[in-house]
Amino acid sequence: MAFLNGPRLLDWANSPPHLQFNKYVLTGYRPISSVQECIKSLFYLHNELGNIYTHGIPLLCFLVLLPLNIPWSQISVTWLGVVHFLACLSPQLGSVVYHLFMNHEGGEPIYKTLLTLDMCGICMINTLGALPIVYSTLLCYPFTRTVALLMYILLSSYGIYCAITACSRVRRLRSFAWQALFRFSFFLLRGSELWPQLLAFTHSSPSVSVQRFILSPQEPESLPSHSSQVIMSRKVVRTSKFRHVFGQALKADQCYDDIRISQMTWDSNFCSVNPKFVAMIVDASGGGAFIVLPLSKTGRIDMSLPTVCGHTGPVLDIEFCPHNDNIIASGSEDCSVMIWEIPDGGLISPLKDPVVKLDGHSKRVGILSWHPTAHNVLMSAGCDNVVILWNVVHGEAVVRIDSVHTDLIYSACWNRNGSQILTSCKDKKLRVLDPRKGSVICEKDKPHEGSRPVRAVFVSDGKILTTGFSRMSERQVALWDPKNFGEPLTLQELDTSSGVLLPFFDPDTGIVYLCGKGDSSIRYFEVTDEAPYVHYLSMYSSKESQKGMGYMPKRGLEVNKCEIARFYKLHERKCEPIVMTVPRKSDLFQEDLYPDTIGPEPSVEADDWFSGKNGAPILISLKDGFVATTKNKEFKVIKSLMATTSSSLSNRQSDSVDVQTLQALQNEVKELREMVEQLTQRVSELESK
Repeated sequence: MAFLNGPRLLDWANSPPHLQFNKYVLTGYRPISSVQECIKSLFYLHNELGNIYTHGIPLLCFLVLLPLNIPWSQISVTWLGVVHFLACLSPQLGSVVYHLFMNHEGGEPIYKTLLTLDMCGICMINTLGALPIVYSTLLCYPFTRTVALLMYILLSSYGIYCAITACSRVRRLRSFAWQALFRFSFFLLRGSELWPQLLAFTHSSPSVSVQRFILSPQEPESLPSHSSQVIMSRKVVRTSKFRHVFGQALKADQCYDDIRISQMTWDSNFCSVNPKFVAMIVDASGGGAFIVLPLSKTGRIDMSLPTVCGHTGPVLDIEFCPHNDNIIASGSEDCSVMIWEIPDGGLISPLKDPVVKLDGHSKRVGILSWHPTAHNVLMSAGCDNVVILWNVVHGEAVVRIDSVHTDLIYSACWNRNGSQILTSCKDKKLRVLDPRKGSVICEKDKPHEGSRPVRAVFVSDGKILTTGFSRMSERQVALWDPKNFGEPLTLQELDTSSGVLLPFFDPDTGIVYLCGKGDSSIRYFEVTDEAPYVHYLSMYSSKESQKGMGYMPKRGLEVNKCEIARFYKLHERKCEPIVMTVPRKSDLFQEDLYPDTIGPEPSVEADDWFSGKNGAPILISLKDGFVATTKNKEFKVIKSLMATTSSSLSNRQSDSVDVQTLQALQNEVKELREMVEQLTQRVSELESK
């Protein structure tokens, strides 16, 4: 760049009076100029050129590079990234405009306007730059966070007013004292013991019940003692052995590639996992299908791999039986539920004939859930607003709940021992049902104000965790006590994404994982009996969004690696395992991470359960599964007594099956299969000669 042919520069004495604010700069002043002449001053040397370029070059870099380097896909609250971007631009932009046009022919009025713009740019970086800090610091305290943000915005607005109306440089500098004082006080509180006490006091006061963050009501006499207990129990950092849980995706050679995941717009998991197999709903022509792969069959999956393809419509939901790893149920748009038995080594040919076909719904079936303790009891919910409980052995619908739900059922699940059912419905009601009577035990109207789908699961001590949306379409998570459905124990706003949050609860650790369809992250929280009850732990983030998610039962984890959860994330063409691990240095079995967990053995048979008998889950220890290698522990499971049966409500069959005859037939088929493989191999050898 050549600094040539510029106008004659002025000295300090001959410069305009409003520009004579620095008597130590004696020469190099530009004469009074028009807009075009001010712009031409970019190309010759004068005393403001350094100010223009030292602010202008960063402005261009921020403008071009910053949007490309902000991880927008990993930011759940988009306005934080926008605010950060504007905070970086505002002081540079104001300063460039001020220094470039300060000698404008408009004189002192134009100069004062430019100076005001420069001051606003400086105030904006102080204001906007602090908002993400305040928001992140108070992420788990929505009420305090909102108050702090409003206070800082009001103080900043007052500071901007003082800066642009100041009569001297001293008063102009004083206008920034309000912001500096707030940020300094905020910093001191964070580092002192008063911070947790202040938060505990704020969130245990009765007035909080009107806000987004709500605690359970307390009697007036018990409030002081409760508050003191909360204050005493809170430390600067909350004590938890799961604070440092981190998620990590497995390497590419341990993923399942080249799988055409279903494109159906249905809010189910699209994936089911157990210690033997992983099943995924895939695209299929002429009906619905899903594939079942042994866990060890990683890498690129051949497109000619056999599928389970007995449905005439798209498959909407699948779920493995918790008591038999070879049995899986599927629900479809063809209004049927089918039960399939998968061979130990996986499929070697397409599976078209189910073990049992269950017909009873008049519209598509989108929700399936096996009973956690009763053998061969399956719950299905369809778009006909009906919940059916099946005795799979007999292929019959024993309980039909068709008069409770008035609209589409969003979710349905069992409690820990299977004595209650929890459903959420499009009619904006949350219901706890008696599964045998089909009656409503209790219900909550509008657990979330928004009209988007609500998901609900039972958590510790019979409490209920729900995910939904506010009126402003902000995603929320709430915890409820069914004994007092009036107000939630806690209600937290998360972000403004549109995907439905799928909750997965681990009763052994008390951790709930929230996976949003279309998101690229997994949030996890710890549910405790200490306010605010649902404590944010961390978040696993990746670049690609998820179309579905499978959750491995606890008995399928590698306990020698301190693995507390494993997810199977579905991409468009891939299934990626994600491992949640607690970092520990010791190689010994970690008993505090692995209490006795639910095993594969049922505690009650289907007929007994329908007769009124409940059974607690039969627990097993994972210590025997701790081995030096990475192989999962094998568990003995009870083989099903299912017969090949096609049943509807008008045609029920209850024929018993001779188990010994069935086993003999299976052994014979196995021997014939081995013989065919040997002959095939022999023929190949002869042809090669």
